[in-house]
Amino acid sequence: MPVTDNRGIFNIAEFSVEKEGITPMSLRKVSVLIISSNQDFLSLCGQMLDDRGLHTTLAPADPSEVPDFAARLKPDIILSDLWFHGMDVLELIPLVNGAFEKEPPKWIIMFSGEDHAMLRTGLPKQVSYIIEKPFDADLLADRIY
Repeated sequence: MPVTDNRGIFNIAEFSVEKEGITPMSLRKVSVLIISSNQDFLSLCGQMLDDRGLHTTLAPADPSEVPDFAARLKPDIILSDLWFHGMDVLELIPLVNGAFEKEPPKWIIMFSGEDHAMLRTGLPKQVSYIIEKPFDADLLADRIY
């Protein structure tokens, strides 16, 4: 049965089609892909955000695998460290975004105090927010929602 508003107009903006049928977007969990070279941090961060109602997926440890992985997953948000082994997020963002046929996800960048100089060089428009580690998980969840 089609979903309509009180005027009988199909309202696609509020619904997403899933395997089981049509689900209101307000009930759909926001999907977050977390990218970090620290596996312990990945697990902890993923659990903290899962506990706050987000659907998290942990990225592969090798950043060169992330573009294809992200394109298959199609996350709403990518939460990423600033630095990786042999690469930084400024190199990774165009690789990941180039793998998307449509609108790429928004990015939230995690950084530590000594990274301020790199942040001053400018960030791509896809970066919605930056947050300093360690951070409050409730604050981060609020920024994602």
